[in-house]
Amino acid sequence: MSDAGFLLLPLAGGPPAVTVGLLVASQLVATLAGPVTAINQLSLRQAVTPDWLLGRVNGAMLTIALGTAPVGALLGGLLADAVGLRPAVLIGAIGLQLGFVRLLSPVRSLRHAPGPAGAGADGSNSS
Repeated sequence: MSDAGFLLLPLAGGPPAVTVGLLVASQLVATLAGPVTAINQLSLRQAVTPDWLLGRVNGAMLTIALGTAPVGALLGGLLADAVGLRPAVLIGAIGLQLGFVRLLSPVRSLRHAPGPAGAGADGSNSS
């Protein structure tokens, strides 16, 4: 949901009031929806990951998320140089929407967080 705000960025232009309004709306969507998305994602990850593996899983996720940012910035700059800034921002915003593909997974139907693999019904390790 928070990525939907980025679709407003390529539209920002024209009269200053319109530009500022679209930029504020984009930031508002990201600011309000971003933490909700992050909390849900992290909570599910913590619920399904065994305690002994949690540090490694969170470290790997942060490495993937933050480690790819410089590569994305470089590719975004090259794309903007090739096609122009506004089209590059539009391509990036559309690319961010591909995250919704996750909603087609079994995670969408979860009503309660499952316990970690190898844990009993009460969440304790049976071994």
